[in-house]
Amino acid sequence: MKENENILLTVAIPTYNRVEFLKRSLGSLLSQLEAGVEILISDNASTDGTEMFVKPFLSQYPMLNYIRNESNIGPDGNFLQCYRKANGKFVLLLGDDDVIVDGAIKRILNYIQSHSVETDLVFLNHVFFDKKYTGLENCTKPFWNGKKDLILYNKKDFMQIAKHQLTYMSAFMLQKSAFLRVENPEKYMGTSFIHACIVFEATKGADSCFGAIAFPCIAQNSAFEDSGFASHPERMFQVFGQSEEFVYCELAPSFGYNKEQMGEIYSNFILSSWPRTILSLKAQNNKNWKEMYMKYGRPALMKHPALYRRIRPYALFPSWAARLIRNAKRKIQHKP
Repeated sequence: MKENENILLTVAIPTYNRVEFLKRSLGSLLSQLEAGVEILISDNASTDGTEMFVKPFLSQYPMLNYIRNESNIGPDGNFLQCYRKANGKFVLLLGDDDVIVDGAIKRILNYIQSHSVETDLVFLNHVFFDKKYTGLENCTKPFWNGKKDLILYNKKDFMQIAKHQLTYMSAFMLQKSAFLRVENPEKYMGTSFIHACIVFEATKGADSCFGAIAFPCIAQNSAFEDSGFASHPERMFQVFGQSEEFVYCELAPSFGYNKEQMGEIYSNFILSSWPRTILSLKAQNNKNWKEMYMKYGRPALMKHPALYRRIRPYALFPSWAARLIRNAKRKIQHKP
């Protein structure tokens, strides 16, 4: 698509060696394409047949663009490339294992067209599914219980809705002009959250305007096994310990976000996810979870003493007991 066309929305999918997931996410998009929508797939040098899968669609859908990197530039580099190559007024980075809910594209376009106020950042309500998506009706309740779409002029009010999901890239769309205000976004390479870092800097102005769409637009794959963290706990503790603590508790406040609120959001996220994750790693008899927890997770938690005290018992919980709990749950689940 040409840059001078009237493209309201770019849905960009950064991907690497996850063609089976991509088939589902791209299918959810192609089934509800509208005028004014561009799809951009940024392939980070996949070797699993991603290119072979995508290429037949290029002649059928002129609004579909495909970029294949000659070498793997890392996830942060791939996310940044999506922002730079997008031609739409708004850019949505869609996780390759996530799904655009039926009817969501029309809702998003209606929101963009019906609001005269220029919003910089729009939160997209979403639901969760475990591994297999079988329709909105079989997902969890929406993350946000909002009843109507909103325009917000206050960072604190916006974060009351978005909370920790602002580091989940599929949960928001950023206006391209706001992205262009970010100076040297490469400085956020290596954070694992370059998309969130860009968002916080892009909305640092006191006059920044935010939005929220109440209809669940995205279905997020919440399966721990598909995240890659089950087999690589160092990524889990580094990304959702060290990196997320930096993004929420240091970077965001430097751009005008409320420091106390951001610290509370971070703590609530850790409390809602780490206990079961640590117990799961123990039950799997993962060999290096403790080393990675001590290297990345514990130092991040130590900056929040009350949070550290609440997580510490799970780190000390015996592995044999974690396996007993896991096995007992499995028996209950499979009981006729």
